[in-house]
Amino acid sequence: MKFLIGAILCLALAGNAHSVENLESLNNKLDVITTEIENLKLNSRTTANKFSFGSYGEFTYTNKRTEQQNGTFTSQSQPNVDAKRFILYIGYKFNENWSLTSEVEIEHVSEIFLEQAYLTNKLSDAVSFQVGVMLVPVGLVNLYHEPTAFHSVERPGTENKIIPSTWREMGIGFSGTISQFDYKLYLFNSLKADEFTSSGVRAGRKKAARAEARDLSIVGRLDYSLLSNLDLGVSYYLGKADGVLTEVKHNVWDFHAAFDMSGLSLRVLYTEAFIDNAAALKSETGENVAEKMRGYYVDLGYDVFHGKSDCQLIPFVMYEAYNTQDTMPTGSIATVAENVRNFTYGINYKPLANIVFKADYMKTTNQAKTGYDTWSLGAGWNF
Repeated sequence: MKFLIGAILCLALAGNAHSVENLESLNNKLDVITTEIENLKLNSRTTANKFSFGSYGEFTYTNKRTEQQNGTFTSQSQPNVDAKRFILYIGYKFNENWSLTSEVEIEHVSEIFLEQAYLTNKLSDAVSFQVGVMLVPVGLVNLYHEPTAFHSVERPGTENKIIPSTWREMGIGFSGTISQFDYKLYLFNSLKADEFTSSGVRAGRKKAARAEARDLSIVGRLDYSLLSNLDLGVSYYLGKADGVLTEVKHNVWDFHAAFDMSGLSLRVLYTEAFIDNAAALKSETGENVAEKMRGYYVDLGYDVFHGKSDCQLIPFVMYEAYNTQDTMPTGSIATVAENVRNFTYGINYKPLANIVFKADYMKTTNQAKTGYDTWSLGAGWNF
């Protein structure tokens, strides 16, 4: 390029008495221009390397039987298909310390949400500072909710109604790794108590959308890598829910464990949530909210192709029990339909580690005898 530009300029200067001096000056300018062009190319490549991009998503088919466990029939929704989620991750690394993490989600084709968007300043492996829209670090699925991370087509009900996955709010705090311990400590805006119901607290999520911040909540999480294939953890959420005149304390804690060995995978979670002044809250909102909710599940799978193939074939079973009406305030009667047991068995096929096809059958029972069976299919990815 430099030679071609120089040749053209030489012709243009032919016959000029000062052509030699002009050529020397132009050659110097060409050197500068060439250097700047190379720097621009380098900067362009460097900028591109600072970006990170990813995605996850899932498509589902659901068929709920109309016959309930008591033998009666109801008008449950007909079999349906759903482009449930399509998510884009976009990250940017400003320098060695500062970075941006973001996640934009499209649900059911037409609903768009900002699921995460936060700045991180990594001071060291032991201390990082974060601020922005973040996932509340409670439970297993709430932090790791990609479809390749859990076996069932649907997320566990415990981590939907009691730990309201996907639970994200505006927050600020610190995280880090010290030896075999990972910790997170954040301050978040709270949930909306006027949206709590007999079925749980999921509707109370504000999702950082012009969220009232009169009452704040603090959450801490500690995970311990006991072995290379065994992780144990606990989290505690402590705060107040707003949106009502009643003072409503809302506390959640959970214990979780994950174990993987020789194709075997085991996930266990137990959680409890407490709501103070539930009786006064019912008087204000009319909702039959419990003083205590609790739930747990055990998820066990085994890769029959382990050590034989790069793809995975994982039969699994999951047992789950949750009750969003576990302990009621004085004067309130529990809604027994919310005392639920789910027994799910199915299979996952992963042609690659980050692509999954799922099929499962879930038998749901409750104390009101209105449970029903559900067949589900799913396909998902993440990268």
